[in-house]
Order: sequence, then C-alpha cells, then structure tokens
Amino acid sequence: MNYPSIINTLIEKCKLSPQESDIFTLGLHLIEFKRGESLLKQGICSKQLFFIASGLVKLVIEGYKERSFIFDLATKGEILGFNAILSNLPNYFSAIALSSVSIFYIEIDEIKKIIEQNSNFLYFWSLELQKQNQFIFNRLNILGNKQIHGRFSESILYLRSEKFNEIEIYNLISRKELAELSAISLDSTMKIINELKNDKIIEVNGKEIIIKDLEMMVRLAQIG
Repeated sequence: MNYPSIINTLIEKCKLSPQESDIFTLGLHLIEFKRGESLLKQGICSKQLFFIASGLVKLVIEGYKERSFIFDLATKGEILGFNAILSNLPNYFSAIALSSVSIFYIEIDEIKKIIEQNSNFLYFWSLELQKQNQFIFNRLNILGNKQIHGRFSESILYLRSEKFNEIEIYNLISRKELAELSAISLDSTMKIINELKNDKIIEVNGKEIIIKDLEMMVRLAQIG
C-alpha cells in the first residue's frame, strides 16, 4: 500500500521490529473525508491516530457564539490526534477538511501496544507533541504581541511557505478562514487587503493573494 512518507519514516526512526511493524501497518486503514467533514471534534476524546495522505485540514479552536480561531492548517504527511497517546484528555481543537482528504488511521490502543514493547516509539510521540506545543506557543506570541496588520502579514507569509507548494491554497480557504487564521474580523481582513493592494505590497488575482513586495511584507510581520 502507498503510505505517506511519515509512516515509513516513523518505522525506521523507531527501529520497529518485524512484529511491531506488522502490528502498526496491519492496523492502518484508509478513509476519505469530504470538504466540511470533521476528522476530530473539540471536546471529544480521540480513539484514533490520523496520518494525512492528501488534502488540506484546518485545525480550529471553536469559541463562544460560533467564533473560531484557526491555529494551523495541516497537509500531506502530518499527524493528528497523537496527544491522545500520552493523555486521556479530550481534544482541545477540531480538525475539519478543507478539501477532499485521504487519511490513514490506526486505533490508539494499537499504538499503545507497540509503546509497551518499544521505548523509541514513545520518544517519537513525545517529540511530536513537543513540536506541536512549540508551534502553538509561537502562534500565541503572534496573537498576544502583534496588531492586526502584523497578524495578517504573518498569515500571508505562512500561506506562501514551502508547506503549501503543492496546494492551490487560495482556492481552498475563504476570506473568512483567512480572517480566522489571523484572529481578526472579516471586515478588518478585507480592509487590510485593500490597503496592501493600494500600497502595491500585494496583488489580488481572483481569490489568490500574491506578494509583490516581500521585504515590506516581512517588515510588517516583524514590527506587528
């Protein structure tokens, strides 16, 4: 079966024995999600681990009166739900498909069987959780210390990053979702887009936002 590269990397890094590899690969199942369907639900305990094979997923913290904050966008090769390996706490975010999404999933109990036999496996998941926490702390720093222009600029630069090279990202996210990624209102988002367009820092082609003055965009993100 054509697994995402992260699965083969995991098997190699953790030095799984043939028996452990069998438990892992035989426990994997492929499932498809349509745009708008939920992979994980905030407040619910996860029982599966998800490996994204293709597509785009938004990770959303749902707030009061339907207010939402998108703290990240997950793509091919990323893993969801691994916090349930190390705790029984419910999910603190929802994961919602922004396109057709292919996922390989495995029951958490199967992962725990391997952890009991292989400490490298536990170490791998501890590192993944640490990386996620570092990313979240960086996002909180941006939200807490930058004004709306800085937050918006950070989002546009993020969407320009190598992570999204294989995705026509602006065909998959709406302006409302761009606003939620920046933790600002839709009205403020549209106002900033018009300001940056008039200042020739960006160009808007349909739904796509193209950076024309990268140096200035980076400076806006830095000074907030």
